[in-house]
Amino acid sequence: MRSSLWLFASATSTCVYAITLEMCPADGFYPGITASSAAVTANPVTNVSVSNRYLSTGGGSYASPLEPCLFPEKSFMARSQEPTDGGPECTMDWQSIYMFSYQAIHELSVVGKAFTKEFFNMTDTTKLYSYYQGCSEGGREGWSQVQRFGDEWDGAVIGAPAFRYAFHRFSTCTQGSSNRLWDTLLQPCELEKIVNETNHSLVDDNDIDVLIGESYYCAATTGITGTVSAEGVADSDGNQVYFSYRPSAAFDDAETEWMNETSQSWEVTPSSLGGETVAVLLQLQNITNIPTLDGATYDTLRDWIWQFWNRYSDSLMTTLPDLTPFMSSSGKVLHYHSESDYSIPRTSSVHYYESVRSVMYPGLSYNDSVDAMNDWYRLFLVPGAGHCAPNNGVEPVTLNATVLQGDDIGMVQQICSWPLRPLWTSNGTVMECVYDQKSIDNWQYDLNAFPLPVY
Repeated sequence: MRSSLWLFASATSTCVYAITLEMCPADGFYPGITASSAAVTANPVTNVSVSNRYLSTGGGSYASPLEPCLFPEKSFMARSQEPTDGGPECTMDWQSIYMFSYQAIHELSVVGKAFTKEFFNMTDTTKLYSYYQGCSEGGREGWSQVQRFGDEWDGAVIGAPAFRYAFHRFSTCTQGSSNRLWDTLLQPCELEKIVNETNHSLVDDNDIDVLIGESYYCAATTGITGTVSAEGVADSDGNQVYFSYRPSAAFDDAETEWMNETSQSWEVTPSSLGGETVAVLLQLQNITNIPTLDGATYDTLRDWIWQFWNRYSDSLMTTLPDLTPFMSSSGKVLHYHSESDYSIPRTSSVHYYESVRSVMYPGLSYNDSVDAMNDWYRLFLVPGAGHCAPNNGVEPVTLNATVLQGDDIGMVQQICSWPLRPLWTSNGTVMECVYDQKSIDNWQYDLNAFPLPVY
């Protein structure tokens, strides 16, 4: 028997508070989860046309685009206290973990597609095309659907995905940890100076190596001088832990703050993304951040990653490289990542693309496997852009991006599909996508600090 929900004649009459509330699951439908009726909102919809298309979107960080009644509040911990114990005992709320990881969006899409076909009187034989779009955490959520429910999607546009969750979250602590290890608490203007001088060196000399060892000066409160150095994220044995950011990316996670009321000095606090992940998902504490990175070495970051990887390998990591169900269902994915992303290293996306290529086409040559991938999966790296956003006014609109402001306003600039790389000639006025083996080799990393392959 149909619910009364299906009997309404228009989206205007359906998208009202009472009907939206009726759609929420009853208390106890999900164990331990109570629907919050106070958080339910509804907006009337007019002039609706569906065109046989369904779109699902993702969120960012811990935020979700879904209504609270359809998605559990992201409280990952359950707390119980017995009269005889020495304090609260915190355990993981695995229902919320799996819902956050992939299940909530899957359930929403299943219900949403069924509702769309029924509401718009589509016949059983009418094809409803299903698409996904999201960036950052929304990008990870998109890959969670493509990897696990590939035959349910026709296409996906996924940007800067925060997959490889353990590596991404703890890499946000790398810059702060480096500040402590090197006993160098750089002021914000110094970090900006380093980025600007790095960019100038790359433009003038096309080689980052010429900058290493060069001195810089920042006219800050103390007039600090220093020397630029280069060091990857490696453990004490010299093994590679993770990738670093492009030299043109900002040092947001390394920025210091003047603690005028306490120490009268510049201090660095742990990134809220990485610090909260350590506190909540590893240490099982009901706090929002770890208090300090004092004593945290690269070995510490490596151990945090490995512990998280083992605990959440089937949920949050989201790096399954075999996408056969998605490919076999004629799904297409456009994957993009900004070259100057300061939150998620661009190499993260290249590493996953290469993992998929090597796993799915082990018997083909490099170029032949890339050609095979191009039929259904393409990766685009966006020069100069920041994290899921434009940088300095250069905003890609399509895959042939139009510069919206600045000296090159109005120019149409092509974005290259990996592994092709952009090459500018004629004093930067001509750009072409070229195959450069040295460049490709420079992107290949062996993350040998771990006993398992990192996809």
